[in-house]
Amino acid sequence: QLYFFNSFASMEYLLLTTMAYDRYVAICRPLFYPQVMNQRTCRMLAAAAWIGGFLAGTPVTILISALTFCASNIINHFFCDVTPLLKLSCDDTSTVEFVMFAQGVFLLFSCFVLTVMSYIYIISAILKITSKEGRSKTFSTCGSHLTVVILFYVLVVCVYM
Repeated sequence: QLYFFNSFASMEYLLLTTMAYDRYVAICRPLFYPQVMNQRTCRMLAAAAWIGGFLAGTPVTILISALTFCASNIINHFFCDVTPLLKLSCDDTSTVEFVMFAQGVFLLFSCFVLTVMSYIYIISAILKITSKEGRSKTFSTCGSHLTVVILFYVLVVCVYM
């Protein structure tokens, strides 16, 4: 359960970043969109997100499975999350915490930065459109994705930070 939770969370970050890139190409480079975002590229990006997510869930799961637990075996949580497991462990958890931090910096922060950069370019491109209808139509193509991105990152910050 822990492995799949971590893998699917990592996958979500990677897919949201991929979708932000898709919106960037569609809005900022519309003439190149058919060449850049063809079926092969979409399949490769989706496969990279899935493979990357499954690989990202592996190190923490392996490290936690090697820990010994001397306290109660009842997790005070409705799913198997890392923090409650670390609290139950008798061993030194600094290695697990370092790997989690490194993954957070490498994967989560880089996905966040790439997504924010995409939307900075998108919003600047939208603001250059002179007609109000054109701006509204262009923003509506990425408004739902931007809403999901904001909700996802805000909830992650509220829960884990």
